[in-house]
Amino acid sequence: RSGHVHQHSESEKSGIKVYTTPSTCYQFKPNSDDFALDDQAVPGYRWLSLDKQGIIHSWITRLSEK
Repeated sequence: RSGHVHQHSESEKSGIKVYTTPSTCYQFKPNSDDFALDDQAVPGYRWLSLDKQGIIHSWITRLSEK
C-alpha cells in the first residue's frame, strides 16, 4: 500500500519500513474492492519518533469516539 489510504498499516519492502496513517477525518474500509467508508474505525494519526540510536518508533493515537 502507498499513497492516500486513510487507514493505518506497517509493512516492510526490500528491508525498508513502510507506514500508512489513519485519517483525522473519514476512514476507508480496508481490503475493499470498491471505495467504501469504514464507519467502525475512529479517526486518528501516527506518531513518529527517532531515538538517539537512529531507530524509528511509531504508534497510532485515535481521537475520542464519534
